[in-house]
Amino acid sequence: MDVNADHSIRKIKDVPLNKVRLLDYRFVNAKNSMIKFLGKMEFEKVLAGFRINAGIDTLGATPYGGWENSLIAGHCLGHYFSACAQIIGSGDDKNNRIKNNIDYIIDELKKCQDAIGTGFLSAAVTDKKDNLEIQFDIEEGKAEGKTWVPWYAFHKVFQGMIDIYTYTGNETALSIAEGLGDWTYRRVSIWDEETRKRILNTEYGGMNDALYSLYIITGNKNYFEAAEMFDDPELYDNIRTGKMRLAHVHANATIPKFIGALNRITAMESDGSELTTKEKLYLKYAKEFFDKVLKGHTYITGGVGDMEHFLEENKLDFSRTQCNCESCCAYNMLKLSKKLYTFTGDKKYADYYEVTLRNAIMGAIDHKEGRTTYFSPMGTGYYKLFGDPNPKNNRFLCCTGTGMEDFTKLNDGIYYVDGSNVYINQFIASEVVLSELDTKIRLNCDVTRHDMGKLWIECGRDCEGRDINIYVRIPDWSNNIDIKNLYDAEKRDFETLSEKADKIAAKISKTPDGYYKISNIHEGSYMFRIDFKMKLKSVKLDENSRAVGFMYGPTVLAARLGTSKKDAVVEAGINVYAPAWKVVGNEAVYSEVSYGESRRVILDSEYLKLEKGLKVSDIIEDPSCILKRVDDGIKFILSGVDISDHFEGNVFFVPYNEIVSERYGIYWYFTE
Repeated sequence: MDVNADHSIRKIKDVPLNKVRLLDYRFVNAKNSMIKFLGKMEFEKVLAGFRINAGIDTLGATPYGGWENSLIAGHCLGHYFSACAQIIGSGDDKNNRIKNNIDYIIDELKKCQDAIGTGFLSAAVTDKKDNLEIQFDIEEGKAEGKTWVPWYAFHKVFQGMIDIYTYTGNETALSIAEGLGDWTYRRVSIWDEETRKRILNTEYGGMNDALYSLYIITGNKNYFEAAEMFDDPELYDNIRTGKMRLAHVHANATIPKFIGALNRITAMESDGSELTTKEKLYLKYAKEFFDKVLKGHTYITGGVGDMEHFLEENKLDFSRTQCNCESCCAYNMLKLSKKLYTFTGDKKYADYYEVTLRNAIMGAIDHKEGRTTYFSPMGTGYYKLFGDPNPKNNRFLCCTGTGMEDFTKLNDGIYYVDGSNVYINQFIASEVVLSELDTKIRLNCDVTRHDMGKLWIECGRDCEGRDINIYVRIPDWSNNIDIKNLYDAEKRDFETLSEKADKIAAKISKTPDGYYKISNIHEGSYMFRIDFKMKLKSVKLDENSRAVGFMYGPTVLAARLGTSKKDAVVEAGINVYAPAWKVVGNEAVYSEVSYGESRRVILDSEYLKLEKGLKVSDIIEDPSCILKRVDDGIKFILSGVDISDHFEGNVFFVPYNEIVSERYGIYWYFTE
């Protein structure tokens, strides 16, 4: 197998959080609302579970509730550590309140780790105080009792310590991470193959990813060897060859395995090691896995799965329920797509990142209170259930934790650099300062609502001789995007420039790989106009061409369906709930949930009858024949469709990511 020809590895780097400032008010509001939520966390309650297990006085504090008072307690707190690290690293901790809290928490966690004495650290609820590792023994088949993904919870705390060190330089956090890594190495180094396979069949989060990261930081080979024990090459190859289909595979357990596999490549490069066939194969596996997920398992928002599992390939219509698109899965798919972009430079990963960030992620938060969702139903007539804005009442589900991270790194993934080449991959109003290139870039746009944006590039004296090139992604939703010069360093209209002045003008050209290239940049200021030429687009589900959703540019549209019958929920897992009633127009049905089983219910009101002369093919080709824009924002009224049997008044389509408290409908069936 030739793994070199099609899977060469590039070294594109993402721009650090502290160099990028968000300007888009929606993203700023979402980030600030999450910072507000995190600011409500009480550090003594954060520490309580760890102190209990270490036999240290909790100072009267009790652990938080929900999953933070369970067998995986500490899992959400690990995300909290990472989120706080990102806030500090972004420069958003204006009064150092979060940093002071984190410094105190880290010092106290070190006391807990030292009190246990083995490098181990956990907040998990247990009645086996003489064996805090009991759940790990049970997972390995060495003991009996209750267990619930202990490696998964362990990973979150482990990763939190690595992130705190990475973003803040806290040496004590690194010391804790090394203790956790040493404990892990000692445990996994004595596994036989049967034990290893037993663990690989559990949900263990990103243990390989975190251990490879710790190796990159420390150079300690033990961490690299421990990380290898969590790699799953048999799974990678079975998915690639089709021996193992993704149907009914646990999505949130599987995606991180590929993220970790890619981090192995970074680990090898960090010490100058030559990449072997294994690393190149790992890249091949990750690319093909991503393609399988994107092609056969991804909804219009970028979200995946039902009840956090992949279902049958290209059976997305069949699996549209109130339990789709667990937010954790989108979180992990974004991490995977970002890594794949840095290794390949293929803009399809940036295209996916854009749609998923703007819809699956930005659609999973209450921008006012920092509440996040677990599920984002793709079944028409359901609504989003958000967590409690008060941490004392929050259930601290896994998606609460990934939400903490998602909304404290919204300035991530916008800009990348490769030497003197700068890539603008996301159209989010922002500003980046690249001191190593003596260059500042400011992007002013709002592709949620406006067709036109502006791009400023300011280059200082030190940029000379660096041959700086700016690449602007041509998004897959607008192949007609256009970029024009507005003025050059002398701020003169380009239409009247002399031949001499034209020599210093920035040049704009299209590249074969889907970017506009801005070159011939020298000291001075440049301004460009970006015409996005956004339009409505239909997106149908493969197995049912009559099931159609709509987008305007990168924004998914959804019909507002009111707020009736929102007082009943059904259980959909441990402490997890979903809407009980499906309501579309004048029809409603109570819809039960069974874990691991998709229960789709379709109402007559979901079928929209086209007026005479219109065909489904017309809608697919140009949805503006039934969706008419009614104001300067994104608001469309449904027309050309007979809805009188089921709806009173008009039906309006708005951005899905702006719907918080209402029922909604993304997909609809059209009949002629």
